[in-house]
Amino acid sequence: MKKKILIIVLSIIAVIAILFGVVFIEFLHMARVSKGDKISNYSNPKKALLIIDLQRNITEKNGKMTLNIKQSDQSIINVNKIIDQSIQLGLDVIYITNQWGKNSIINLVTMGVLEAGSEMAKMDPRIKNINNNHFIKNTMDAFINKDFENYLIDNEINQLYITGLDASACVDRTVKAALNRGYKVNIVRDAIATKNEEKRTKKVNEFKILGAEIIETADLIK
Repeated sequence: MKKKILIIVLSIIAVIAILFGVVFIEFLHMARVSKGDKISNYSNPKKALLIIDLQRNITEKNGKMTLNIKQSDQSIINVNKIIDQSIQLGLDVIYITNQWGKNSIINLVTMGVLEAGSEMAKMDPRIKNINNNHFIKNTMDAFINKDFENYLIDNEINQLYITGLDASACVDRTVKAALNRGYKVNIVRDAIATKNEEKRTKKVNEFKILGAEIIETADLIK
């Protein structure tokens, strides 16, 4: 009897260990930063505003994975200010959201926080939607979506203005992937969000060291 119980316990432990291993490997895959080819020296280079992962379950008070209401509210206000002047600023506005397939490990572990097709995984409706430049990713790095990367190349975009969240995750990986490819990266400091102001300041300083330019919304729309 004791031997049977021991076997059952060991089997349960083994299953749990395997599950943790699978989740860990999936997380590593999701958090990686892509390299990619260096962008060309375009004769008529253009600029784009990236709006990253400002999705309802992360930005709304009743969201399952609310990050930082104060910072995400501020980000949305400032993103809309930039969108309002995007034509004058020569900015191509690009919306990016993170979605996981219904049966994916990450979706199951996070209990459907950003499940593809779900209402709360949609972009926050407060954000002004002015075009169909909407790309979906399932990792932190937006450049994993080849349609997104090809869009930047086809439109000869070489300069990016980064907004959205999480500054410590999806914004971080997308910034690094962009720098790997030779893009000029501008971080709109008061239009990105993370868990608290200390973490945002720390992350912004890291971006600056990596070679990104740090600006405020007012600097861009003045």
